[in-house]
Amino acid sequence: MEISEIIQNLEEKGYKIGRASQMKNCKEKTPLPLYLIDVKKSGNYANIFNEKQICYFRVKVVPYRQRKKATICYNCSGYYHSARNFHMRPGCIKCNGQHATRECGITEKIEDLTCINCGEKGCYNSLDVKSIN
Repeated sequence: MEISEIIQNLEEKGYKIGRASQMKNCKEKTPLPLYLIDVKKSGNYANIFNEKQICYFRVKVVPYRQRKKATICYNCSGYYHSARNFHMRPGCIKCNGQHATRECGITEKIEDLTCINCGEKGCYNSLDVKSIN
């Protein structure tokens, strides 16, 4: 089933869709028969949990369960925001430069690591995110 078909069917039922994506197996990167759909809070959005059929398939709609851990940005290694909503200068974890870690020229293992957030070596504060912010 294509995501576009699901979005079209939900929009025909009166829901406004923000984002939609198909979940994937983390290790094998294969698509799962699970879909993550962001329904905007307008109109009859709360009725989405009462839907029993979408595109002629029986479905069970459940709210998204977020992880209990802090969100970490892949651009700056900061906490509580994602790279999708990031609009400041990036910070590299490897060399502490002003570029994203994925763009860093260092490819070998670094022996003396320092924390990008607090500047300490062997940072124990990473276990307690609140003390860094």
